[in-house]
Amino acid sequence: MTPCDWWPLLQNRTLWLVGDSLSQEFMKTFQCFMYEFWDLDMVDLKHRVVETDLVRDKVRLGWCANLLHGARICHHRVNDAPEYTAVLPYFYQGLTGKRTDIVMMNTGMWSNDVDTYTSRLGVFAQYYKLHKQELPYFVWRDSSPQFFHTPTGDFDRSEHAVCQPIGFPDGGVTLDKDNVLVSDFGTSPHLQTVHEGGWRNQISRPVMQALGVPVIKTWNTSVPIWQYHKNAHDDPNHNDCT
Repeated sequence: MTPCDWWPLLQNRTLWLVGDSLSQEFMKTFQCFMYEFWDLDMVDLKHRVVETDLVRDKVRLGWCANLLHGARICHHRVNDAPEYTAVLPYFYQGLTGKRTDIVMMNTGMWSNDVDTYTSRLGVFAQYYKLHKQELPYFVWRDSSPQFFHTPTGDFDRSEHAVCQPIGFPDGGVTLDKDNVLVSDFGTSPHLQTVHEGGWRNQISRPVMQALGVPVIKTWNTSVPIWQYHKNAHDDPNHNDCT
């Protein structure tokens, strides 16, 4: 799709990119993608869009880029699902959202064990089931891989993280021309989890399916780009391999 294909879909509505620093990078990318329709101004979500102190106190940060004909793309920074459900009751009045808006959401990278992630995701699922008819259209972006020096690349608490390809040095994981991950399970049996989309996505996908929320699958495509995370390039001391 081209920017010209996207723009008619966004007229008089907002595309909300909700989540942590990865969603923040998706926002920056989409701003550049829609450059020809963007007025090059960025509206601070916390201080200029949010109208009440009650909502403002619940918003960590974010910004909006205004496009032509009432179209808008916004990033709303949240690190876990309960943080967003606390704001959703104010989506229309406080965040100036519309019922026709689209919310592309992902949280998970700030939950580093199964129980915590399952619990936090459950808070969102329960809220969504109760209020689905009142909410804008939701899609879920699956969790991206991480590239710490662990067998599956998952987060490592080392003070000085070393980023590396998943599976290194045991042959690693590659992506073939059909977007299928390839590796040698015989050499690295732990990579089965990577091939299945990572443990967070193993938890979130059935939840979203039960809710009727479409899932945008980015995992396989993201596995080879282990050197990407922008903050690591901007600041050599930013030890983030996500």
